[in-house]
Amino acid sequence: MLPPWSDEREALLRKMVPQGHSYTVIAAEISRLDGPPISRNSAISKAARLGINIQLARSFQMARKKVLAPSSEQMQREAVRAAPDLITPPQERRTLDALTESSCRFPYGEVAPFLFCGKSRVPGKPYCPAHCLRAFDPPQPRRHAVATDVGKTPDGLPASAATGVTVDAVAA
Repeated sequence: MLPPWSDEREALLRKMVPQGHSYTVIAAEISRLDGPPISRNSAISKAARLGINIQLARSFQMARKKVLAPSSEQMQREAVRAAPDLITPPQERRTLDALTESSCRFPYGEVAPFLFCGKSRVPGKPYCPAHCLRAFDPPQPRRHAVATDVGKTPDGLPASAATGVTVDAVAA
């Protein structure tokens, strides 16, 4: 019987980890070589024993991605967050009794007396435009799997390829 880790398998592991492949994909590729199939955890353990720095490999992968310049909205949001107390000067802040239906309800202070911004608010929101930038993050794209990807690994491989277990083997 062949040992699970040959020189050829180790070389493939050393090649694929820095390229940023997931350990599921790496294990599936190594299992295609001569020898017994290996699991994802086996590939992770072997990489750790060989001293392959997983975090360093991921940083190389991230460095290859193109970094986009921040949008003007992102820059404006960061500017508002950097100087939040300068939005409403202290002399213009209002008490709860002085607020109207269209007043910004952004609170200032952590102890009584509580004061509020009081500027005109955005319709449908409780805050003025500046405090909306500070309080609300824009919606992010969803990160969950699509229903058509059921039974596949995150890399798009059939689940049986990653685990080495087929439906026929489970039924037997």
